[in-house]
Amino acid sequence: MPLSLQRGRVTAIVEEHEGLVRLEVDGRACVAYPDLTGPVAVDDEVLVNVQARQLELGSGGFDVLYANLTRGSGSRPPRERT
Repeated sequence: MPLSLQRGRVTAIVEEHEGLVRLEVDGRACVAYPDLTGPVAVDDEVLVNVQARQLELGSGGFDVLYANLTRGSGSRPPRERT
């Protein structure tokens, strides 16, 4: 089964902890791991993994932020070896 991604917009930041952000994307509960995806803010356009919710896997009802299309990952490209 292919990965189920949906495009959306961050509508609220609910809670922020070190390494974890609870947010809403188009009004649906979502979690983000900013160390992996970069920072996230209201109105950012994002890709969200919705597969666990669609399959009713019991992930706590949260979608997972897959990529921030507005800000990118915030990571630096790897250095080229010489």
